[in-house]
Amino acid sequence: MRNPDIHAGTRVAAPRRAVRGAALATALILLLVLTLLGVSALNTVMLEERMAGNLRDQILALGTTENAILQGENLLGNSWMYGIPGTADCSNGLCDATNGSPFTATGLGTFEDNVHNDSFWATNSQVYSGPTNNASKPVYYFIERLDYVCSALTVNCEDASRQALYRITARGVGADPNTISVIQVTYARDESQP
Repeated sequence: MRNPDIHAGTRVAAPRRAVRGAALATALILLLVLTLLGVSALNTVMLEERMAGNLRDQILALGTTENAILQGENLLGNSWMYGIPGTADCSNGLCDATNGSPFTATGLGTFEDNVHNDSFWATNSQVYSGPTNNASKPVYYFIERLDYVCSALTVNCEDASRQALYRITARGVGADPNTISVIQVTYARDESQP
């Protein structure tokens, strides 16, 4: 016997589910999370690349500054300006700092005040003539004669046994003109004989 309620060829419908599209919503949420992670990683990589570039630029500026200091030391080691007095305005390349900084005395300010002032360095300094490793600006240095001191082995300081003290200040610039390095050293030279 057949059930009169079921007709031949008729299908019974499955019960409908209450939730539809959950897979799409889950996929969109996962896609959003992955996108945020990707953007965050990209920002981190870009920041690290800028930091590495800045460090490279600082090292470049420091290297050229150290080379300028060495050039100044070599000049002094070769009896450069031996017996020639420095001038207050550094016009002959040697600054007289025996009575204090010539920069303050001549109204030039200090080199700290003029670190970014290109015309100050171009006017009052020597130009470093060695390799600059693609520095964006010239590398400068200036030499100041400070005063005389006795050598460590003498009891009485006489002209024949004294040493002259010099201060060498150099400014180097990296590939970016805003990356500046300034180094200052003191150099003692025996001037008892040229």
